[in-house]
Amino acid sequence: MQNLPLKSERTLWTYKKQNIVLRYDTIAVLDIPLLFRDNLEQCADYAMRIWAEYHKQKNRLNRLYLFDYNGNRKFFSESGLSYSSFLRKAFASSNSFSLKKGGRIISEKELRPGDLFVQNESGGIGHVSMILDLSENRNGDRFFLIGFSFMPAQKMHIEKASLYFSSST
Repeated sequence: MQNLPLKSERTLWTYKKQNIVLRYDTIAVLDIPLLFRDNLEQCADYAMRIWAEYHKQKNRLNRLYLFDYNGNRKFFSESGLSYSSFLRKAFASSNSFSLKKGGRIISEKELRPGDLFVQNESGGIGHVSMILDLSENRNGDRFFLIGFSFMPAQKMHIEKASLYFSSST
């Protein structure tokens, strides 16, 4: 996570190449191009994409799985699909609720880069953010660098937290 490439500019573009103006206080945009020219790769999809790209980079595609809508693991190796087709199918048939149902809850002390915050209580529209990095100060306070994609489909980016979430330490 800590070595993901970043773009030199902070401008966010949708999958339709439309500029998202003044919507976020973006401090960085991941330099990982969208795979599809449609409204896929929203927040949950982009998190699954990072997971899949990790497996691809490490030559572990035989261990790659993504979740269907009900949170069941669907393995790439059993799909008979190309990598791109497997991702397209997963993105089109799952969402934040799928990640919530398929994932497991961990304690705050266990959080590390690559872990997800899944906000979805009911199965409807929710949101997914990913821990990209973390640091800890001398007092043991932990600070997280969080990235996410959104709707309409766009690249994952890092947003500056509002003053409400800032720390005085």
